[in-house]
Amino acid sequence: MSAHTVNGQYTMRADLQLLERRWGLAVQSAAFGVWDLDIRNETVHYPPQWKAMLGYGDSDASDATATWRARVHPDDLAAMLDALHGHIDGRTPVYETEFRLRAADGSYRWVLSRGRVVERDAHGGATRAVGTLTDLTDRREAERLKLERDRAEAAVQAKLAFLSQVSRELRTPLNVVLGFAQLLAERLEDSDLDAKRMYVEQIETAGWHLVRLVDNMLELSRLEGHGSR
Repeated sequence: MSAHTVNGQYTMRADLQLLERRWGLAVQSAAFGVWDLDIRNETVHYPPQWKAMLGYGDSDASDATATWRARVHPDDLAAMLDALHGHIDGRTPVYETEFRLRAADGSYRWVLSRGRVVERDAHGGATRAVGTLTDLTDRREAERLKLERDRAEAAVQAKLAFLSQVSRELRTPLNVVLGFAQLLAERLEDSDLDAKRMYVEQIETAGWHLVRLVDNMLELSRLEGHGSR
């Protein structure tokens, strides 16, 4: 290893330690880490406590960027790389993205990665970038639980509103059925067949209305059953 390389790594490490001291206890909490990316050599340095939190030991050595990118969730990798290269290429002023990072036990943690290029070569090409990683897993979980709770509450309110409406609609045909049934019972000895036919028609119409309401309720229950699976 050349003296230039050794001196360069020493300078990068000293700068990184200075950044960590500035952030103080936030870095030591392991929910927050400072990264240092050597773009030309494709290596990155993470704090030992950040690696330990993910279960990858507590080494203070730099790693190949390919090692860590392989730990990004496949569904998030393209967006993460697009954000990173967009900044490195000068298309965006800063690098900022959220993605899932695989821990040693196979689980994934949501992280927020922010950074910017701090060194360029004589031709303007980016050679070094530094930034931070913030663990968002607890916040994401809290947001997910809140969203589920809000959806559940909305579903309950919608169901209550529907049942209230159905209750009102059921009363009308039920009153018709009961009313005309009572009239029919009172006039069993009456010879007015036209009136009795009219009563029966009203009862039949109200009965079919009730059948449709019941069918609607059963269809709603069936759809809710499928949606909860």
